[in-house]
Amino acid sequence: MYGGDPGYKRVYTWRMWVAFMVIIFAIFCICGATVYVGLDVSCYNDAQKWLPDYPDAELLSEDYTFIRAFGVGETTRILFTTDDEDTVEDWYFNRDQTTNATGARRDDGIGFMRWTVREAGWGGTQIVLYSECSSDIIPW
Repeated sequence: MYGGDPGYKRVYTWRMWVAFMVIIFAIFCICGATVYVGLDVSCYNDAQKWLPDYPDAELLSEDYTFIRAFGVGETTRILFTTDDEDTVEDWYFNRDQTTNATGARRDDGIGFMRWTVREAGWGGTQIVLYSECSSDIIPW
């Protein structure tokens, strides 16, 4: 008898141990993926809030270190517009102030997000959007 016989000894085969290890590994992977997706979504949403593209700006380059831009890792996006530097800086500043008025703060999230505006050497304005978010979890 299985449950009540004190002399009964359950025998575990190597197949049972392999199945157990596979299940533990799968649970570990699912937990890790869930944490990563949560971080990535949080990083991306923060970047959409604090680092929007300037209206009608042209994308010059975009570099990111992990799976997608403005997710986990570092992202640098460089934009160009023919508008003058003061107009662009005022647009970003006013947008930040409007977002701050909702109670949000740029540094409340898990990422470091900054924009810089500078005059382009060939006329117009260059906009640099930079995000670093949870890049310590990237293994390289």
